[in-house]
Amino acid sequence: MKWCTADAKSMQARRLLFEPVKIPGLRRITSLRYVLHRARETITVAMAKRYFVYILANERRGVMYVGVTNNLARRTSEHKSKIVPGFTSRYGVSNLVYYEEYSAIVEARDRERSLKHWRRPWKFKLIEDANPAWRDLYDELVLL
Repeated sequence: MKWCTADAKSMQARRLLFEPVKIPGLRRITSLRYVLHRARETITVAMAKRYFVYILANERRGVMYVGVTNNLARRTSEHKSKIVPGFTSRYGVSNLVYYEEYSAIVEARDRERSLKHWRRPWKFKLIEDANPAWRDLYDELVLL
């Protein structure tokens, strides 16, 4: 095993990053730079963010709003306090009646887009399967 005692920007350190290294468990000889890159990806996956697709309503089977966020409690409180002007503050849509969790923003946005194109009865069925009483789920977000 080779150890680099030089400054990280020195030529010796750069050479070690690209020099082929045999890692136990890997079939091929690879550069240390590639191994560090894969380790960084593993750490990123372990610290994965959470994304939520949510549906707000003003009353049972009333006006609905579909959105996506990475912090559901904060975003729902913004809707409830009407901080952000727009659809939800104009129509009084503030009850969190349904949400789904995703680990990737791409998946969450795709789901949001598909839900926005759903017909109202389909959304009603989705909500009523998970939350038949249409109660506000905001108080349960503390458990997330």
